Amino acid sequence: MLRVKKISVKKLFGTFDYAIYLNMAERITILHGPNGFGKTTLLTMLSEVFKPYSQAIRNIPFQEFRIEFDDSSYVRVENTAQADEEIDRNHLKVFFQTPEMKEELLFSPPPLDRKKAITIIDEIPWIDRDSPTTWLDRRTGEFLSFEKVLERYADLLPTTHTDNQGVPEWKELKESAMIHFIETQRLLRHSSRRPRFNESSLMRPVAEIYAEDLAREIESKLAEYAAQSQTLDRTFPKRLLEHDPTSNLTDEELNRKLEALEEKRKRFTAAGFLDSSEEQMGMKKISEDARSVLSVYVDDVEKKLSVLDGLANKVELFREIINKRFLYKEMTISKEKGFIFTTKNDSTSLTPKDLSSGEQHELVMFYEFLFKTKPGSLILIDEPEISLHVAWQIKFLRDIQDIIKLADFDVLIATHSPSLISDNWDLTVELKGPDQ
Repeated sequence: MLRVKKISVKKLFGTFDYAIYLNMAERITILHGPNGFGKTTLLTMLSEVFKPYSQAIRNIPFQEFRIEFDDSSYVRVENTAQADEEIDRNHLKVFFQTPEMKEELLFSPPPLDRKKAITIIDEIPWIDRDSPTTWLDRRTGEFLSFEKVLERYADLLPTTHTDNQGVPEWKELKESAMIHFIETQRLLRHSSRRPRFNESSLMRPVAEIYAEDLAREIESKLAEYAAQSQTLDRTFPKRLLEHDPTSNLTDEELNRKLEALEEKRKRFTAAGFLDSSEEQMGMKKISEDARSVLSVYVDDVEKKLSVLDGLANKVELFREIINKRFLYKEMTISKEKGFIFTTKNDSTSLTPKDLSSGEQHELVMFYEFLFKTKPGSLILIDEPEISLHVAWQIKFLRDIQDIIKLADFDVLIATHSPSLISDNWDLTVELKGPDQ
């Protein structure tokens, strides 16, 4: 995977030139500066540059935008538009260079032919026209606008590119440089339910959607656990007969492993994955005849439970962070509902949408970090301090550092909050004007 090490822009809004080096070792970089200096715009450009038909980047005045990666390759976007020209004309040219290849034009995204694009969209097998302005994505169950369909499936539309097979290179580059943008509007999302009569759109709390998402993740992982268990149980007699007695574990080793497995079962029970009836007890005295059986058994159980390890680690850290934040509410994990909340004083049940705005912001951001981000990604976060108490802002970076150790990603943050930065000014990049 490629890691972004530097981004730069020339004449942003016709005024600003920036060269921003990301903190590769600490993996957290913080942009700060006055309003209007382009913090959010830089995140948008970085997020949109890999979308050939993005209107967002077309609408931003700039001369050149460059992304440099840790292998010395780079992508450069050149904007040749003049101030008095129409905004929807084609002015973008995308160049790519690697250590083995000189800079070449990958492609020049053509002006969008809306009629042609709609015709192609209507031919995508999993996209159904729902109305003159919306499409149903049967892969996700979401109802999408024309612009959202383009954002998601622009690769299926034709692009003008050079004869150097730029499109395959571009797709490979997109897959290697994974960028995930968490925008300021993160609490509501279009529902997958069909809008009712007179409803122009139907929005749902993202916290509620993510609870359902986690339930599906747990269901999928438990199905994998069950399949692994069935395979091992079915072959247990044969492997026991073929087992070499000289490889048997000692009594001490067996008891240690059995105790470790019991602790892991307890963890997975607390995480909402297993039922308490599945716990096993260690054995203090083990007969010679039982040693072979238990040696194979212990190895099997370790393999079964290892299926749940990755998701359980994320769930435990997620629950730990949230329960430290929410003073009078407690989150527990449910196989059926994902995560649920109760009040600490009288155990009243709460749904995710019953949480305060600040609580939902925390929940959504940390869920994105742990469950929606692929290892090696660059996460862009715009104003994470929104609706957060100062005490939560101060803790934010410490929690991200813990999550990065588990989930393996880089972070670029745009913020106005000194409290969020706290004593981490060494991680900041200040955006300044040309006369500063």
